[in-house]
Amino acid sequence: MGDAEETVEEKLKQQRLNVGFSRAEELVWFVHSKPIEAYKGTIAKALQHYANLLEKGEVKPEQTDPNSPMERSVLDWLQKSPFYQAHRDSIEILPQFPIGQYLRQLDPTYQHPAWRVDFLLTFVTEKGSARIVIEYDGFEHHFQKGKNVNVGNHDRYLLEADIERQLTLESYGYRFLRINRFNLGKDPAQTLSEKLEAMVERLLEDRRSGSVDEMQQMASGLAAKELKNCSRCGAVKPMEAFFDKTLKSRGWWAWPGVPGVQGGGRGEEDGRSEALISSLGAALVTSIILTLVTILASGTNVGRRHLQAKPKQGTDLLHAQEGRGTLSRDR
Repeated sequence: MGDAEETVEEKLKQQRLNVGFSRAEELVWFVHSKPIEAYKGTIAKALQHYANLLEKGEVKPEQTDPNSPMERSVLDWLQKSPFYQAHRDSIEILPQFPIGQYLRQLDPTYQHPAWRVDFLLTFVTEKGSARIVIEYDGFEHHFQKGKNVNVGNHDRYLLEADIERQLTLESYGYRFLRINRFNLGKDPAQTLSEKLEAMVERLLEDRRSGSVDEMQQMASGLAAKELKNCSRCGAVKPMEAFFDKTLKSRGWWAWPGVPGVQGGGRGEEDGRSEALISSLGAALVTSIILTLVTILASGTNVGRRHLQAKPKQGTDLLHAQEGRGTLSRDR
Protein backbone atom coordinates (compact mmCIF):
# COMPACT_ATOMS: atom_id res chain seq x y z
CA MET A 1 0.00 0.00 0.00
CA GLY A 2 2.86 2.32 0.81
CA ASP A 3 4.50 1.78 -2.59
CA ALA A 4 1.22 2.53 -4.37
CA GLU A 5 0.79 5.80 -2.45
CA GLU A 6 4.37 6.80 -3.27
CA THR A 7 3.76 6.06 -6.95
CA VAL A 8 0.62 8.22 -7.00
CA GLU A 9 2.39 11.03 -5.18
CA GLU A 10 5.30 10.87 -7.62
CA LYS A 11 2.96 11.11 -10.60
CA LEU A 12 1.25 14.14 -9.06
CA LYS A 13 4.63 15.79 -8.59
CA GLN A 14 5.50 15.08 -12.23
CA GLN A 15 2.24 16.64 -13.35
CA ARG A 16 2.73 19.77 -11.24
CA LEU A 17 6.29 20.11 -12.50
CA ASN A 18 5.19 19.76 -16.10
CA VAL A 19 2.47 22.40 -15.57
CA GLY A 20 5.09 24.80 -14.26
CA PHE A 21 7.43 24.24 -17.20
CA SER A 22 4.65 24.42 -19.78
CA ARG A 23 3.59 27.90 -18.62
CA ALA A 24 7.02 29.41 -19.22
CA GLU A 25 7.23 31.31 -22.51
CA GLU A 26 10.79 32.57 -22.95
CA LEU A 27 12.88 31.93 -19.86
CA VAL A 28 12.90 29.73 -16.76
CA TRP A 29 14.78 30.72 -13.60
CA PHE A 30 15.72 27.96 -11.15
CA VAL A 31 16.08 29.01 -7.52
CA HIS A 32 16.98 26.11 -5.23
CA SER A 33 17.83 26.06 -1.53
CA LYS A 34 20.24 23.11 -1.62
CA PRO A 35 22.64 21.45 -4.06
CA ILE A 36 21.01 19.68 -7.01
CA GLU A 37 22.60 16.41 -5.91
CA ALA A 38 20.57 16.55 -2.69
CA TYR A 39 17.22 16.43 -4.50
CA LYS A 40 15.42 13.17 -5.22
CA GLY A 41 12.71 11.93 -7.55
CA THR A 42 11.26 13.80 -10.51
CA ILE A 43 12.49 17.25 -9.52
CA ALA A 44 16.04 15.89 -9.26
CA LYS A 45 15.88 14.49 -12.80
CA ALA A 46 14.53 17.77 -14.17
CA LEU A 47 17.12 19.91 -12.39
CA GLN A 48 19.96 17.63 -13.43
CA HIS A 49 18.76 17.65 -17.04
CA TYR A 50 18.77 21.44 -17.29
CA ALA A 51 22.01 21.69 -15.36
CA ASN A 52 23.65 19.41 -17.91
CA LEU A 53 22.34 21.56 -20.76
CA LEU A 54 23.71 24.72 -19.17
CA GLU A 55 27.07 23.21 -18.28
CA LYS A 56 27.72 21.18 -21.39
CA GLY A 57 26.03 23.47 -23.89
CA GLU A 58 25.45 20.77 -26.51
CA VAL A 59 24.23 17.21 -26.51
CA LYS A 60 27.04 14.70 -26.18
CA PRO A 61 27.35 11.38 -28.05
CA GLU A 62 27.27 9.57 -24.70
CA GLN A 63 23.59 10.53 -24.36
CA THR A 64 22.57 8.39 -27.33
CA ASP A 65 21.67 4.71 -27.17
CA PRO A 66 24.88 2.70 -26.67
CA ASN A 67 23.26 -0.27 -28.45
CA SER A 68 22.78 1.79 -31.61
CA PRO A 69 26.12 3.10 -32.88
CA MET A 70 24.44 4.84 -35.82
CA GLU A 71 22.74 7.27 -33.44
CA ARG A 72 26.10 8.84 -32.68
CA SER A 73 26.60 9.40 -36.37
CA VAL A 74 23.14 10.89 -36.75
CA LEU A 75 23.79 13.31 -33.88
CA ASP A 76 27.07 14.36 -35.46
CA TRP A 77 25.36 14.95 -38.82
CA LEU A 78 22.60 16.99 -37.14
CA GLN A 79 25.04 19.23 -35.30
CA LYS A 80 27.09 19.78 -38.46
CA SER A 81 24.11 20.50 -40.71
CA PRO A 82 23.70 24.05 -42.07
CA PHE A 83 20.17 24.12 -40.65
CA TYR A 84 21.43 23.51 -37.11
CA GLN A 85 24.35 25.91 -37.46
CA ALA A 86 22.04 28.70 -38.64
CA HIS A 87 19.42 28.21 -35.90
CA ARG A 88 21.27 26.55 -33.04
CA ASP A 89 19.98 29.06 -30.46
CA SER A 90 16.39 28.11 -31.38
CA ILE A 91 16.91 24.34 -31.59
CA GLU A 92 16.82 21.75 -28.84
CA ILE A 93 17.85 18.15 -29.53
CA LEU A 94 16.92 15.48 -26.97
CA PRO A 95 18.40 12.01 -27.59
CA GLN A 96 16.43 8.96 -26.39
CA PHE A 97 13.50 11.12 -25.39
CA PRO A 98 10.87 9.18 -23.31
CA ILE A 99 7.94 10.45 -25.35
CA GLY A 100 5.46 7.84 -24.09
CA GLN A 101 6.07 8.77 -20.46
CA TYR A 102 5.82 12.45 -21.35
CA LEU A 103 2.46 12.05 -23.12
CA ARG A 104 1.09 9.91 -20.31
CA GLN A 105 1.66 12.81 -17.90
CA LEU A 106 -0.17 15.19 -20.23
CA ASP A 107 -3.00 12.95 -21.37
CA PRO A 108 -4.87 10.85 -18.76
CA THR A 109 -6.39 8.79 -21.59
CA TYR A 110 -3.00 7.74 -23.02
CA GLN A 111 -2.99 3.94 -23.29
CA HIS A 112 0.05 3.35 -25.51
CA PRO A 113 3.48 1.94 -24.60
CA ALA A 114 6.18 4.01 -22.93
CA TRP A 115 7.93 4.64 -26.24
CA ARG A 116 11.30 6.29 -26.66
CA VAL A 117 12.40 8.07 -29.81
CA ASP A 118 15.96 8.36 -31.12
CA PHE A 119 15.81 12.17 -31.20
CA LEU A 120 13.24 14.85 -30.52
CA LEU A 121 14.13 18.09 -32.26
CA THR A 122 12.23 21.22 -31.21
CA PHE A 123 12.57 24.35 -33.32
CA VAL A 124 11.06 27.50 -31.78
CA THR A 125 10.21 30.52 -33.94
CA GLU A 126 7.96 33.55 -33.71
CA LYS A 127 5.37 31.71 -35.79
CA GLY A 128 5.29 28.73 -33.45
CA SER A 129 7.14 25.57 -32.52
CA ALA A 130 7.94 22.59 -34.70
CA ARG A 131 8.44 19.25 -32.94
CA ILE A 132 10.10 16.67 -35.13
CA VAL A 133 10.88 13.08 -34.20
CA ILE A 134 14.02 11.83 -35.96
CA GLU A 135 14.41 8.07 -36.21
CA TYR A 136 17.20 6.09 -37.77
CA ASP A 137 15.83 2.82 -39.18
CA GLY A 138 18.46 0.13 -39.17
CA PHE A 139 18.01 -2.43 -41.94
CA GLU A 140 18.06 -5.40 -39.59
CA HIS A 141 15.55 -4.24 -36.97
CA HIS A 142 13.08 -1.99 -38.84
CA PHE A 143 12.40 -3.65 -42.20
CA GLN A 144 10.48 -6.78 -43.12
CA LYS A 145 12.57 -9.87 -43.54
CA GLY A 146 12.96 -11.59 -46.89
CA LYS A 147 11.93 -8.59 -48.97
CA ASN A 148 13.90 -7.04 -51.80
CA VAL A 149 14.27 -3.63 -50.14
CA ASN A 150 15.99 -0.94 -52.16
CA VAL A 151 16.17 2.82 -52.58
CA GLY A 152 12.94 2.90 -54.57
CA ASN A 153 10.65 0.93 -52.22
CA HIS A 154 12.17 1.03 -48.73
CA ASP A 155 9.25 3.00 -47.25
CA ARG A 156 6.85 0.18 -48.17
CA TYR A 157 8.57 -2.46 -46.09
CA LEU A 158 8.78 -0.83 -42.67
CA LEU A 159 7.56 -2.98 -39.80
CA GLU A 160 3.92 -2.51 -38.84
CA ALA A 161 4.87 -1.68 -35.24
CA ASP A 162 7.00 1.27 -36.43
CA ILE A 163 4.20 2.55 -38.66
CA GLU A 164 1.67 2.28 -35.83
CA ARG A 165 3.94 4.18 -33.46
CA GLN A 166 4.50 6.93 -36.03
CA LEU A 167 0.78 7.35 -36.74
CA THR A 168 -0.02 7.47 -33.03
CA LEU A 169 2.60 10.12 -32.26
CA GLU A 170 1.57 12.15 -35.31
CA SER A 171 -1.95 12.24 -33.89
CA TYR A 172 -0.45 14.17 -30.95
CA GLY A 173 1.03 16.78 -33.29
CA TYR A 174 4.55 15.43 -33.80
CA ARG A 175 6.08 15.00 -37.24
CA PHE A 176 8.45 12.24 -38.28
CA LEU A 177 11.70 12.30 -40.20
CA ARG A 178 12.74 8.70 -40.87
CA ILE A 179 16.26 8.22 -42.18
CA ASN A 180 18.10 5.11 -43.27
CA ARG A 181 20.90 4.04 -45.53
CA PHE A 182 18.65 4.44 -48.59
CA ASN A 183 17.76 8.13 -48.21
CA LEU A 184 20.79 9.83 -46.60
CA GLY A 185 22.64 10.46 -49.85
CA LYS A 186 26.34 11.07 -50.22
CA ASP A 187 26.37 14.01 -47.77
CA PRO A 188 24.17 13.04 -44.78
CA ALA A 189 24.60 16.41 -43.01
CA GLN A 190 23.47 18.34 -46.07
CA THR A 191 20.62 15.89 -46.70
CA LEU A 192 19.35 16.27 -43.13
CA SER A 193 19.59 20.04 -43.39
CA GLU A 194 17.49 20.16 -46.55
CA LYS A 195 14.87 17.78 -45.16
CA LEU A 196 14.55 19.72 -41.90
CA GLU A 197 14.31 23.08 -43.68
CA ALA A 198 11.50 21.77 -45.87
CA MET A 199 9.64 20.17 -42.96
CA VAL A 200 9.82 23.26 -40.73
CA GLU A 201 8.69 25.56 -43.52
CA ARG A 202 5.76 23.32 -44.35
CA LEU A 203 4.77 22.89 -40.71
CA LEU A 204 4.78 26.60 -39.94
CA GLU A 205 2.81 27.37 -43.07
CA ASP A 206 0.19 24.71 -42.34
CA ARG A 207 -0.05 25.75 -38.68
CA ARG A 208 -0.52 22.19 -37.53
CA SER A 209 -3.11 21.26 -34.94
CA GLY A 210 -0.77 21.71 -31.98
CA SER A 211 -2.06 18.69 -30.05
CA VAL A 212 0.89 18.75 -27.65
CA ASP A 213 0.08 22.35 -26.73
CA GLU A 214 -3.53 21.29 -26.15
CA MET A 215 -2.34 18.45 -23.91
CA GLN A 216 -0.26 20.89 -21.89
CA GLN A 217 -3.25 23.18 -21.47
CA MET A 218 -5.36 20.21 -20.43
CA ALA A 219 -2.76 19.18 -17.84
CA SER A 220 -2.79 22.73 -16.46
CA GLY A 221 -6.59 22.66 -16.23
CA LEU A 222 -6.59 19.31 -14.42
CA ALA A 223 -3.97 20.47 -11.93
CA ALA A 224 -5.92 23.68 -11.27
CA LYS A 225 -9.17 21.67 -10.89
CA GLU A 226 -10.73 23.62 -13.76
CA LEU A 227 -11.12 20.38 -15.73
CA LYS A 228 -12.12 16.85 -14.74
CA ASN A 229 -11.83 13.43 -16.35
CA CYS A 230 -15.29 11.91 -16.94
CA SER A 231 -15.45 8.34 -15.60
CA ARG A 232 -18.24 7.44 -18.04
CA CYS A 233 -16.93 8.59 -21.42
CA GLY A 234 -13.26 9.11 -20.59
CA ALA A 235 -13.25 12.66 -21.95
CA VAL A 236 -11.79 15.65 -20.11
CA LYS A 237 -14.48 18.28 -19.55
CA PRO A 238 -14.85 21.62 -17.73
CA MET A 239 -16.06 21.37 -14.14
CA GLU A 240 -19.32 23.10 -15.14
CA ALA A 241 -20.24 20.06 -17.24
CA PHE A 242 -20.56 17.95 -14.08
CA PHE A 243 -23.13 20.25 -12.42
CA ASP A 244 -26.78 19.13 -12.57
CA LYS A 245 -28.52 22.24 -13.88
CA THR A 246 -31.95 20.66 -13.41
CA LEU A 247 -31.55 21.09 -9.65
CA LYS A 248 -31.52 24.87 -10.00
CA SER A 249 -34.93 26.50 -9.57
CA ARG A 250 -35.93 28.51 -12.64
CA GLY A 251 -39.49 29.64 -11.87
CA TRP A 252 -42.09 30.39 -9.20
CA TRP A 253 -45.85 30.23 -8.94
CA ALA A 254 -48.70 31.91 -7.09
CA TRP A 255 -50.47 30.13 -4.26
CA PRO A 256 -54.01 31.43 -3.68
CA GLY A 257 -54.85 32.19 -0.11
CA VAL A 258 -51.26 32.44 1.09
CA PRO A 259 -50.64 35.99 2.34
CA GLY A 260 -47.53 37.75 1.15
CA VAL A 261 -46.99 35.51 -1.91
CA GLN A 262 -47.39 37.14 -5.28
CA GLY A 263 -47.81 35.41 -8.64
CA GLY A 264 -45.00 35.26 -11.15
CA GLY A 265 -43.75 33.59 -14.31
CA ARG A 266 -40.98 31.23 -15.45
CA GLY A 267 -37.58 32.80 -15.71
CA GLU A 268 -37.76 35.01 -12.57
CA GLU A 269 -34.84 35.47 -10.22
CA ASP A 270 -33.92 32.58 -7.94
CA GLY A 271 -34.36 34.97 -5.00
CA ARG A 272 -38.12 35.06 -5.63
CA SER A 273 -38.25 31.27 -5.53
CA GLU A 274 -36.50 31.33 -2.18
CA ALA A 275 -38.93 33.99 -0.94
CA LEU A 276 -41.84 31.83 -2.09
CA ILE A 277 -40.53 28.80 -0.22
CA SER A 278 -39.93 30.91 2.90
CA SER A 279 -43.47 32.38 2.78
CA LEU A 280 -45.05 28.99 2.22
CA GLY A 281 -43.13 27.57 5.15
CA ALA A 282 -44.23 30.38 7.45
CA ALA A 283 -47.85 30.06 6.31
CA LEU A 284 -47.78 26.30 6.84
CA VAL A 285 -46.37 26.61 10.36
CA THR A 286 -48.99 29.25 11.22
CA SER A 287 -51.79 27.04 9.90
CA ILE A 288 -50.58 24.05 11.92
CA ILE A 289 -50.39 26.12 15.12
CA LEU A 290 -53.90 27.54 14.61
CA THR A 291 -55.27 24.03 13.98
CA LEU A 292 -53.66 22.68 17.15
CA VAL A 293 -54.96 25.59 19.22
CA THR A 294 -58.49 25.02 17.84
CA ILE A 295 -58.35 21.29 18.61
CA LEU A 296 -57.09 21.88 22.13
CA ALA A 297 -59.70 24.53 22.82
CA SER A 298 -62.46 22.33 21.46
CA GLY A 299 -61.31 19.35 23.49
CA THR A 300 -61.24 21.40 26.70
CA ASN A 301 -64.85 22.62 26.22
CA VAL A 302 -66.15 19.11 25.51
CA GLY A 303 -64.42 17.77 28.60
CA ARG A 304 -65.94 20.44 30.76
CA ARG A 305 -69.44 19.78 29.46
CA HIS A 306 -68.98 16.05 30.10
CA LEU A 307 -67.82 16.62 33.68
CA GLN A 308 -70.77 18.88 34.35
CA ALA A 309 -73.35 16.50 32.88
CA LYS A 310 -72.07 13.26 34.43
CA PRO A 311 -72.79 14.00 38.09
CA LYS A 312 -76.31 15.07 37.21
CA GLN A 313 -76.98 11.84 35.28
CA GLY A 314 -75.49 9.74 38.07
CA THR A 315 -77.53 11.50 40.73
CA ASP A 316 -80.81 10.94 38.87
CA LEU A 317 -80.04 7.21 38.46
CA LEU A 318 -79.10 6.88 42.12
CA HIS A 319 -82.31 8.54 43.26
CA ALA A 320 -84.35 6.35 40.96
CA GLN A 321 -82.78 3.16 42.31
CA GLU A 322 -83.13 4.27 45.91
CA GLY A 323 -86.84 4.72 45.29
CA ARG A 324 -87.06 1.03 44.51
CA GLY A 325 -85.02 0.03 47.51
CA THR A 326 -81.92 -0.85 45.44
CA LEU A 327 -78.51 0.68 46.05
CA SER A 328 -76.81 -0.43 42.77
CA ARG A 329 -75.58 2.29 40.41
CA ASP A 330 -75.92 2.45 36.62
CA ARG A 331 -73.39 0.30 34.80
